[in-house]
Amino acid sequence: MNELLNVKWNLLLPTVLYLVAVYVIGAYCYKYVKRARKFLEEYFVASRQIGGFVLTMPLIATYLGPTFKSVKSQWSRSKI
Repeated sequence: MNELLNVKWNLLLPTVLYLVAVYVIGAYCYKYVKRARKFLEEYFVASRQIGGFVLTMPLIATYLGPTFKSVKSQWSRSKI
C-alpha cells in the first residue's frame, strides 16, 4: 500500500501535462479541419498539381538510402 503512495511526480506530472496539451491542441485544430472544405483531399493529393519529378524523388531516395549508408560504412571501415 505504501508503494502506491510513493509516486514519482517529477515523471508523472510532465507526462500528464503533455497529454493534456496534445488533447487541447487536437481539439482546437479539429474545429478548423472540420470546417475546411475538402481539407483532407487537398492535403493528401496536393490539388493534383505535383509533377512527376517531385513524386519520383522520394521513391529514389527510399531505394538508394540504404545503399549509400552501407557504402559509407564500408568506406569508413577500410580507412581504420
